[in-house]
Amino acid sequence: MPNKLIKEKSPYLLRNAQSPVNWHPWGEEAFKRAKEEDKPILLSIGYSACYWCIVMEKETYDNQEVAELINENFIPIKVDREELPEVDEVYIKFVELMTGQAGWPLTVFLTPDLKPFFGGTYFPPYRSGPLPGLVEVLRVITDTWKNNRNDIIEVSNRATELLKRAYSYKPSKDVLSMDIMEVAYEQLASKYDEGYGGFSFHPKFPMPTFLFFLHRFYWRYRKDFAIKMSLNTLTNMALGGIHDHLAGGFHRYSTDRYWMIPHFEKMLYDNALLARAYLEAYLLTKDDFMKGVAIKTLDWMLSELSSPEGGFYTSIAAGYGYDEGSYYLWTMDDIVGLLGEKIGKIVCKYYGVTQRGNYGGGKNALYVRRSAESLASEFNLSVEEVKNIVEDSNKILLNERRKRRMPDIDDKILTSWNSLAISAMCMGFQVLRNERYLKSAVSAANFIVNKMYKNGVLLRRYRDSDAAYAGTLEDYAFFMNCLLDLFETTFDPNWLELALELKDEIINRFYDKEHGGFFKTEDRFSDIILKDGKDGSIPSGNSFAIMNLIRLSEILCVPKLLEIAKKSFLTFWDRIKQNPVEYTYMLTALDYYISPKSEFIFVCSDNDCAPFLHILWSEFIPNKVVLVCNSENRERIERITPIIKDKKVVGGGASVYICENYTCKLPITSLDGFYNYLKSLRSA
Repeated sequence: MPNKLIKEKSPYLLRNAQSPVNWHPWGEEAFKRAKEEDKPILLSIGYSACYWCIVMEKETYDNQEVAELINENFIPIKVDREELPEVDEVYIKFVELMTGQAGWPLTVFLTPDLKPFFGGTYFPPYRSGPLPGLVEVLRVITDTWKNNRNDIIEVSNRATELLKRAYSYKPSKDVLSMDIMEVAYEQLASKYDEGYGGFSFHPKFPMPTFLFFLHRFYWRYRKDFAIKMSLNTLTNMALGGIHDHLAGGFHRYSTDRYWMIPHFEKMLYDNALLARAYLEAYLLTKDDFMKGVAIKTLDWMLSELSSPEGGFYTSIAAGYGYDEGSYYLWTMDDIVGLLGEKIGKIVCKYYGVTQRGNYGGGKNALYVRRSAESLASEFNLSVEEVKNIVEDSNKILLNERRKRRMPDIDDKILTSWNSLAISAMCMGFQVLRNERYLKSAVSAANFIVNKMYKNGVLLRRYRDSDAAYAGTLEDYAFFMNCLLDLFETTFDPNWLELALELKDEIINRFYDKEHGGFFKTEDRFSDIILKDGKDGSIPSGNSFAIMNLIRLSEILCVPKLLEIAKKSFLTFWDRIKQNPVEYTYMLTALDYYISPKSEFIFVCSDNDCAPFLHILWSEFIPNKVVLVCNSENRERIERITPIIKDKKVVGGGASVYICENYTCKLPITSLDGFYNYLKSLRSA
């Protein structure tokens, strides 16, 4: 018989609806049962693309002895972390504080009043080496709950106090300073793997927030090692097995130092942020390799994660069931059989494919092992011929791969991650001039507005015609950011007006008027107040909220918004000083706050501004506001901001007003003049 997850929308929860464990969704019904039956809660948190979540479901929770122990002695609750990130935030922090590390599947035991007292990640059913079995854990906790409950209550109270302190921030009395940028840079340099890029040895995660910081640090201070760290990381990732060389896109992380063997799940947020990172690297270097990787990543998002309704799906699993990675793996015989002896041999050498296999059992993850130049020399071919062979072979291999059973797609649509994708598509259009990217950005934004924004409330998740869960700070802040990106790409006032609505909602719902900073959620399920500014694989909601206020203050000419931003910086300042590398995206906002800001105001009729915009969008210039004012939008924009007042076309065509801190220079009316001005910024 199905359990209570059967009525849920999350693919992850529905996958567990036939489990012998009587799972409940997170909610009052489960909490009430725990209190009435006087039982502790077993909380299991994961997500659809999580491979080890699948393993624990099959090996542990499908075990009859495990299921009977849970059903008799606990109230089991299953949570999709992507639907309830605030729940995941609290309990993964607890496990991290208790054990020093945490991840998914997350397994946490709670008192009926939701206070955690024990937890870990993956548990096999029975002890395996140093890993305790869940049967053993369940029996010990059951016995302690019945016979020594005060021990559990004491631990849960101490844990709750620790969690409160972890999220407790008091505004600093220091003065904000750009000196912290140098400290963060030195920290990244100390973590950097000069041999293979990245900022750890293994496992290795793409960290776009580090790369965004390094790009701005290089642009600001012209320290060559900053851009070297980023480019080496981006290059090795793109050559490695973490990159899908056939279809495009990046897997979640590398299990080794070399970016060779990935953990094969693919996430929307990773690829949206990495597309931006590669586009920024291209603007800084004009390296076509970086441009090509960005194009493949954006195109993969469109081809494999696009919803027919307009949004983007969440993720693609690592494999089907237990079968991790086999969709992406190849044997040498596979490749030679498809491509023939000669071409197959070239492609195998190019991608490091061997009979033994780099993954084991004769299976290989494709990674670029040999350069086209070295293969051209070995096989007496031109470099162009080798590149053509690889390109043609990729198409054959991809067509063959598509005959295999594809891993499951988590087809729910998340506001926050879609917002990151919209921003990436906007930048893709600006830099690459591909109309498909802008069309997809507008379509996804309209989808969120029409399906997930109701009566001033932004909802978090959509699936199967159902939008649910009040948005967190991350949803509101990320969506506001992509609305500003859309406005600065299309110059349609509708996007700016909607961003203004979101600004008010963010301040009213999440801003801590007493201490500064923004709470993660409006409603709280416990007395732990969630407020955090740390940037991980994804920038924090606070970093985005602060950045949005700074951008909007420039557009609206409203310095009051900068006061909220400043107070929010000071909320996190003492923590930032302790470990600035944990706040790299917030530091990019600090750079925007302290450094000179530029406004580029284009006044034109029809499409006269397009050539000027193409020049601007071909340069890496952070901390800027871009406005296009024409006959169609001028009246509405003038009602919103005084920034375009008295700015008119001079001499016909288009005029570009460049302002710093609301003081404008004489307009530039020629493309050469505008190009030379931007060139002077580059060499400054």
